[in-house]
Amino acid sequence: MKSFIKDHYHWVTVALCCGLSGTVLGVSSNSMGVFYLPVARELGVGVGDVALYLTIMSATFGLLAPVVVRHMKKIPLRLMLGAATVMIALCYVLLANATAIWQFYAIALLLGVSHAYNGLIVGNVVLGNWFEKKLGTATGLFMGIAGIIGAVLSPIFASLIASIGWRPVYLIAGGLIVLFMLPAVLFMRATPEEMGLKKYGADEAEGKKKSGFSLELTEEQKYPQKSSAAVWLLLLSGLTAFAAVMCQHFSAFAESVGYTASFGAMMISVGMIGNIVTKVAGGVLSDALGSVRATAAFLIAAIAGCLAMAWMPGLIPVLFVSAFLISSYFSTSGVTNLSVIKERFKAADYARICAVMSIFRSIGAAVAYSVIGYSYDFFGSYNPALYFCAALGAVSLIGVMRIAQGQRRA
Repeated sequence: MKSFIKDHYHWVTVALCCGLSGTVLGVSSNSMGVFYLPVARELGVGVGDVALYLTIMSATFGLLAPVVVRHMKKIPLRLMLGAATVMIALCYVLLANATAIWQFYAIALLLGVSHAYNGLIVGNVVLGNWFEKKLGTATGLFMGIAGIIGAVLSPIFASLIASIGWRPVYLIAGGLIVLFMLPAVLFMRATPEEMGLKKYGADEAEGKKKSGFSLELTEEQKYPQKSSAAVWLLLLSGLTAFAAVMCQHFSAFAESVGYTASFGAMMISVGMIGNIVTKVAGGVLSDALGSVRATAAFLIAAIAGCLAMAWMPGLIPVLFVSAFLISSYFSTSGVTNLSVIKERFKAADYARICAVMSIFRSIGAAVAYSVIGYSYDFFGSYNPALYFCAALGAVSLIGVMRIAQGQRRA
């Protein structure tokens, strides 16, 4: 049995990484939308004021990404994950006892630092270390689990908030984070070499090198800012991460057009199911058809979802389909774009590019949390935010087409 587990530890590592995405995305981001209105009402502030704490958290862990990559080379991985998990649990205890909005903002800084050391950049670097082939599929599974957790927890949290209040539910969320992180803290390894293994697909890649097929890319394609593809990739990550945050506001959107909070929680769950499906599908399609084509398809779907939700809020089936389609932004900001990196740049640069991309992705999401919330407070409607998210998808689609043109010329 031990031999079997070791032989398949590449996929065990994917499962362990799912605990990381489940923590930073599944609990701390995807499930937080149901807290906005209850917290805002009790503290006497706007939805945008509450969402601003997620802006601070997201910006903090995004800006720390390059530092985390350097620290991963110096600090034992499991020690780093364990310390971050303890800090996050403490932060949720503090959130449950917060009595003023400024306290949320202070706690958000601590959460941002902690999530930087047990979040997406760590998982992406670890998977890049473990996989030569099937990295898109592995990343899709890693990112998709957050959608499952968000889909399950959003209606549960909404129901619990209605019955026992939001403060105890923050404590429950903190406990779940410890539960999700424990396997990674105990068993994750930063590289396959630590277990006497090679990267998944490394033997096949080596065979291609010997046969004369070069995996080395031209100087024009290396990471540095020499390639316009790098610029478009960074913009794509930031813009689509911004648009994906719309899913966190589905609960408030539902109430704004006359539905109940429970209905809004169901919309979040549908969006999180879409999060799962599009991320896994994005990884598989990137491996099978190419990352650029996969990215373009998901962007078109997301744009259609934004427009349909704005135009037909009275049709319940349309709202659910739109919630599913808008979640395609999750795939383009966290799965297919990483596959583009693997296709266009040297493997040695993967961690460095992921770190920079993580900054853009985090800043995009960070700005969106509060901008979308304040937009609703100002206009009294989510339609301006939906149109803006559709426009961001259109700009991103132009970027994908530019990347595709560059590939044809190469």
